[in-house]
Amino acid sequence: AEVGHRRVDGTTFPTLMTTTLLRNENGEPIGFAGIATDITSSKKAEETIKEERNRAEFYLDLMSHDITNIHQGIYSWVQVMNLKKGSGIDIDTDITPIEDLVKRSIKLVRNVQLLSRLRNTDPELKRIDLSAVLKECEKGIKSIFHNADLKINSRYPERPVNIMAEPLISEVFTNILHNAVKFQPDDRAVIEISLTSSPEGLAVVQIADHGPGIPDEIKPQIFDRFRRKEHRYHAGIGLSLVKELVDRYHGTVEVMDRVKKHSSRGTCFIVKFPLADG
Repeated sequence: AEVGHRRVDGTTFPTLMTTTLLRNENGEPIGFAGIATDITSSKKAEETIKEERNRAEFYLDLMSHDITNIHQGIYSWVQVMNLKKGSGIDIDTDITPIEDLVKRSIKLVRNVQLLSRLRNTDPELKRIDLSAVLKECEKGIKSIFHNADLKINSRYPERPVNIMAEPLISEVFTNILHNAVKFQPDDRAVIEISLTSSPEGLAVVQIADHGPGIPDEIKPQIFDRFRRKEHRYHAGIGLSLVKELVDRYHGTVEVMDRVKKHSSRGTCFIVKFPLADG
């Protein structure tokens, strides 16, 4: 049987306990002999195997769902173009939707690669100005959604807001912004970005949208790549990557209603990082 034991220092560890009934020369029971085997390493191995199995299932889900959907969209547009060509119709179809789908596929593959790489590398931190990062992310998201009616209201401090991170930090805000635009209806999107420094020594980024919001029952799982639920706010691995990167740089991320107690009136992501010393 598996039994927990306590060390002298108070910590516990798992053991596999085997017992044998002892008898005297007359065959009468006189006690028990027990052997406790430390199985800490085997338990850790079991946990590792379980985690790797979950990871493999997650990647399989991506291949069978997210990427397949993207490729189906590309194929549909190609069929439309071939139909026009076969009918002798002058092909003047805007290929922007195809370009956008290809960009989504490239981004998805890149995010998978990043998740895999982050697991096996230690961070190489350097001083990074969050204002500059957010401005670049804002510029990039406008380029991706160039056909959308996108309005971004941003407020950045005049002085740099430095944290210790890597250039990968931009993926945090790119993914949040991407979802903020994608889930707002009718190609119209309003996003509010703010960056402040708190008295507690934290850089605080808030990104709010005016989309359909996230129900309260979904919020606890929104960053968990192994417990995704079917919901219109299906963000692939984007938010999983956000959480992994934020943890990597000793920060926190939470999701709230843009309007308190009104989950259907938009979402606000709040990301905090320790300010760099000096």
